[in-house]
Amino acid sequence: MTKKVTEEMLRAILPVEESCLERPMQEPLVLAAPNPFYEQNMVEEVSAALAQISSDVPRGNGSIDLDRCEDYWLGVVWAIAGLNVSKAKEIALEWSKQSDRFDSQGFEDAWNSFDPSHDKPIGFGSVIALANRLRPSGFAELVLPLPSSDPLPPFPEKCVPPSFRPWLRDVAFRMDIPLEYVAAASLVAASSIIGRRAAVRPKIKDPWEEHANLWGLVIAQPGELKSPSTALALKPVRKLERDARDKWNKEESDLRKNLSLLKTYESVAKNQLKKVIEKEDAPGDVAEKKLASVNASILEVEARLAKGGRRYLSNDATTEKLAELCQANPYGLLVSRDEIAGWFETLTKSGKEGDREFFLEAWSGDGEHSYDRIGRGTLYIPHVCLSLFGTIQPGKLDNFVNSAGKDGKGADGLLQRFQILLYPDARGPRKHVDESPKEAAENKYAEIFQNLADEKWKFLCTMETGIPLAGPKDSSYYYFHFDEDAQSRATEWFIALESKISSIVEHAFKSHIAKYRGLMPRLALNYFLIEASAGTVTTQEISLEAVEFAIALCDQLEAHAKKLWLSAIDPGIVPARAMADRILSGVIYNRMSLSQIQQSKWSKLSSVEDVRLGADQLESWGWLKQAVIETGGRRSTIIQLNPKLRL
Repeated sequence: MTKKVTEEMLRAILPVEESCLERPMQEPLVLAAPNPFYEQNMVEEVSAALAQISSDVPRGNGSIDLDRCEDYWLGVVWAIAGLNVSKAKEIALEWSKQSDRFDSQGFEDAWNSFDPSHDKPIGFGSVIALANRLRPSGFAELVLPLPSSDPLPPFPEKCVPPSFRPWLRDVAFRMDIPLEYVAAASLVAASSIIGRRAAVRPKIKDPWEEHANLWGLVIAQPGELKSPSTALALKPVRKLERDARDKWNKEESDLRKNLSLLKTYESVAKNQLKKVIEKEDAPGDVAEKKLASVNASILEVEARLAKGGRRYLSNDATTEKLAELCQANPYGLLVSRDEIAGWFETLTKSGKEGDREFFLEAWSGDGEHSYDRIGRGTLYIPHVCLSLFGTIQPGKLDNFVNSAGKDGKGADGLLQRFQILLYPDARGPRKHVDESPKEAAENKYAEIFQNLADEKWKFLCTMETGIPLAGPKDSSYYYFHFDEDAQSRATEWFIALESKISSIVEHAFKSHIAKYRGLMPRLALNYFLIEASAGTVTTQEISLEAVEFAIALCDQLEAHAKKLWLSAIDPGIVPARAMADRILSGVIYNRMSLSQIQQSKWSKLSSVEDVRLGADQLESWGWLKQAVIETGGRRSTIIQLNPKLRL
């Protein structure tokens, strides 16, 4: 059996110099049937060429236009059919199946329509030329797998106050959850009870103060048990809230009975004064004083009723109601939102600027705020102190991170105030653990919170030297200093922190880390008073141990903050990962245009800017190259995928 070989076929199968092919052919060459060595080499050549060519293109008319490089599928199939290779159909079939357009009957029809006797049969040389045209050159070195944010360091137990460790360790073990979940919730919960009852002065002479209240946020995917685990950490605060509510219910009942009695006295006193006034010659001083005394008592009881009982916790209050609670509880309380995305969303709405300002002021622990409303008058809160804790899913947080990373109302530092922010890496399958809770550890944990609420740590303030007070009489607080060793270590850390802050370029992340100036001493203060409430601290100054705890936790929190602000630090990372996932899944294919990608409105790739940033980043990682082509008189940017991604 013999087969005529055209010039194009010769280019494809013979390793000859181009100059040899430039000479005119006098008559067709005749080659014998292929031997096994030829078959093997030809299969390799065909496979190498097809590796550069996407089959996910329009069918075409059987030609290969190297200027268009688009509707060439039928031409490639016919060119393969014209080869003297036993596996030709198998090769063409496997290549065609890579396209979402593949249709088995359509392939059979195309294969059978090949006419070897055509006067101008398409040769495989055209396929080689197409492969060379489509073969991207000059790829950057392929980065695979994709780089990610720096791996988070293991969260050590030293970042949990010692007295909290037994119970939190038990919860984390039995639920098989990251220790970070309960560590964050417990610290914020404890800080809410201390609130502005205490402060730390991180410098020796400077009166700069930081109060204890903290804001915390746990970020994890749905189903990671963040809500039930953090609920266990917050359980003692809920009990304090229930007990306080029960106590207030009884007190309120007594106050209302007293108010009713006072109203009766008021009525009698008014009648007595009226009779005195009617007797023009009778002195009314006694009656007036009696009525004034009753009125003063009424006002006092009404004010007490309006203030309500002590509050520890609020879950879902309007900002104005929360302001009233802050006015009645100047030392602070905890706002806990299981899924805090709704809270963030509310504060981004037009007309909610005042609410946002309220929370911004509540973070310091010593801000002030006022509401002026028609019909309700003025509500002035001299000391707004809130601790805030919530959980959120990464996808729901993305928009807020993007907003905070750009100029505008989202860049006011609200998100950066969540300093106890923990964003653990995803883990493998959860272990099945079935063990009883450590009751003694849970009871001790609850006891510490009760002691914090009862201010048992104040025994430190009544020791020989005493602890100074600051603030107004009705909401005064104690302030503490570091001991000599702790002060030396803190000063060293502050100096290093300033160098770090000045080296950060991205403003959102810089703002976050800048707030560590106050975070570290706040953490040290909380550690100090938690351990004092547990009976393990008896000194009046904050120790080196507390400062080392605070510094170690700040190091951990910085790593998690970098993960949060990754899209702001390097804007191309997030869309590049989204694009890479879709490339690997085949949704984004070779020679797809950037406009097609953007119009698909995939998550993190919905804007022109996101798609451009993602493509630029993947190009730097060697995943693709971008090329500009003419389509119907319009210029379009397409991507050419690195063929190594198919390996």
